[in-house]
Amino acid sequence: MLPFAEHAQADDSKFLGYCLNTDHPYGKPKARVFRSALGITSVEWQILCDAILLAVLLNSATHEGRNSYGEIYVVDFEMTHQAKTAIVRTSWIIDDGENFPRLTSRMLLELVVAKPV
Repeated sequence: MLPFAEHAQADDSKFLGYCLNTDHPYGKPKARVFRSALGITSVEWQILCDAILLAVLLNSATHEGRNSYGEIYVVDFEMTHQAKTAIVRTSWIIDDGENFPRLTSRMLLELVVAKPV
């Protein structure tokens, strides 16, 4: 499991400013994938955020190593929204000296893989 998962933090800027933002130069393709795969847009960002924060409590995490800031983990989970199901990949960092994981921007590299319902 993700260490300290009960204290996980997912800043709304990761959703509104990046991965669901159709105007962001790097987030725009991710926003299109979320809309296509799960029907999620920036209007429903809180649904995605809540699903992610619940998923880290219920799904196993893979330790991906560390960078110069701290330990990196990945949590994959299945999400269903608007009769669509997809695997969502999230990436987390626990900075050195901290006791909570933070959702990283990397969460959306190959984030959604569409699955038939």
